[in-house]
Amino acid sequence: MKHTFLWLLFTLLLFANSAQEEKIKTALQQKFQATYPQMQIRTIEVKPTSTLIHKLSDYDVKTVAITKDNLRRNKGSIMVHFVKGKKERKLYFKYKIDATIPLYKASTDIQKGREITPEVAHLAEVLFTTLYHQPLNIDDFYHYIAKRHIKEESILSVEKLKHATDIQRNSTVSAIIKDGGLVLQFQAKALQDGNIGDIIKIRKDYKKSFKARIISKNQVEIID
Repeated sequence: MKHTFLWLLFTLLLFANSAQEEKIKTALQQKFQATYPQMQIRTIEVKPTSTLIHKLSDYDVKTVAITKDNLRRNKGSIMVHFVKGKKERKLYFKYKIDATIPLYKASTDIQKGREITPEVAHLAEVLFTTLYHQPLNIDDFYHYIAKRHIKEESILSVEKLKHATDIQRNSTVSAIIKDGGLVLQFQAKALQDGNIGDIIKIRKDYKKSFKARIISKNQVEIID
C-alpha cells in the first residue's frame, strides 16, 4: 500500500511539470471563460486520478471534456482525450479553480412583482464556488420582475425572477370600448398577464368580466 502511494505521488509530481498539464489548464480556462466572460481566474489545479498517466508521457492532449454541471462548480472532474498517432486514451482528472466572478446582487429588499432595473441591483465580486442557477446579466434588466420577495444582498438569478409582461395580473388598466365613432373609457382590473396583442380577461368593479386585447402597456380594448 505504501509503495503504491509513493508511486502515485511520484507520477503526480512528474505530471505537475509537464506540457500536458499546461494544455489541460489552458483548455479548461477557455471553457470557463467562454461560459463566464467576466470571470477572473487566479489559479487552476489539475491532477490525474490514475497512475496510468505515466504511460502517456509521450501522448498529446487532444481534447478536454467537462459537463455543463461541472462548469457551474469551482472543482470537479474532467475527461482528457490523449492521442499518439493512431493510439488514443482517455483519463479522468480532478480540477480546482480559484476565481472570482462579478454578479448582480440586490441593492435593497425587492418585493414580489417589482421590475428588475439597474436601480435595484449592484455588481459585486464574488468568490466562484457553485452557481446553482443562471445569474442575471446586464441584458436582463427591464425584462424580469421578482417572482418572490428577494432579500438585500442576495445574488440575483433567473430562478428568483419571471419574465415581465406588458400587463400583469391584478394590475389596473385603462379599458376602451369603441362603438362607431363613440369611444368609452373606464378603469378595470386585469385578471391575466399578457403582452401587446394578447387577449386577456378584465373585470370592472367585481362585476362582469370582459375579453380585451392589449394595445399598450396600460391600455386594452374590449372585444366582446
